[in-house]
Amino acid sequence: ILEELKNLTIMLPYNTDEAFEVIKANASDIALVMIEPSQGSNPRDDVEEFLRKLRKVTAENEVLLCFDEVITGFRLSLGGVRELYAITPDLCTYGKTVGGGLPIGIVSGDNSILNYVSNGKEIMPTFFGGTFSANPLSMAVGNAVLSYLLENQELVYPKLRRQSLKIKNEINQFCEENKICAHMSGIESMMRLIFTEKKIHSRKERERNEVSREEQLRFYNELKNLGIYVGSNGIIFLSIAHDDNVVDEVIASFCLALKTQFKW
Repeated sequence: ILEELKNLTIMLPYNTDEAFEVIKANASDIALVMIEPSQGSNPRDDVEEFLRKLRKVTAENEVLLCFDEVITGFRLSLGGVRELYAITPDLCTYGKTVGGGLPIGIVSGDNSILNYVSNGKEIMPTFFGGTFSANPLSMAVGNAVLSYLLENQELVYPKLRRQSLKIKNEINQFCEENKICAHMSGIESMMRLIFTEKKIHSRKERERNEVSREEQLRFYNELKNLGIYVGSNGIIFLSIAHDDNVVDEVIASFCLALKTQFKW
């Protein structure tokens, strides 16, 4: 990353009121605040108040707000976190789920902003394009995914919500009963095991309070030996392909790996 670009960027603290003070103090120099509403590295369902305040502060200070919903969009609900909390940002980015496994990216937003890219009538001052822009295969698959979710949303999202709550509640109960310093955090079908019993607010707090990376790797290797694979970033996603038997197996394997690897 060029130093010049870093100098034009302010890193705001996540999930804390300190972020609002920084925005107010630098409002005349900030064009846009971009945020992952629920972080992949710190998935949580208690950020509604923070996001609502962020929307208010940015609007009052005439700063654009963009939700990075590349992970959360269409996964947590058809409209992602934006729909869950009924908070409307000025811009929103999507990807992953809507591509059905193919490369795709979507930028959505208010016409007053997007018209600076293209209004269908004339070439606008901001160039926007790429190798995969409007790729026919990605468009066809994305259309199929969206059509399925639109037709089956009353079945898909309640099922994922029920299964996710079961995973979080049963694993957290197991950790509490067995005095294991860990807990499952998440929002809808996106979860992560946090290797501390302390309540954390951000990724930085998680990294400061968790057990060593070596201990975490030992746990995930044990989990893999039990037939449950979690990606190297530690994020857990439920899919509509996972039935209740799979969910029960996931819970049992997590509890067994926790019990054998963390003996306090």
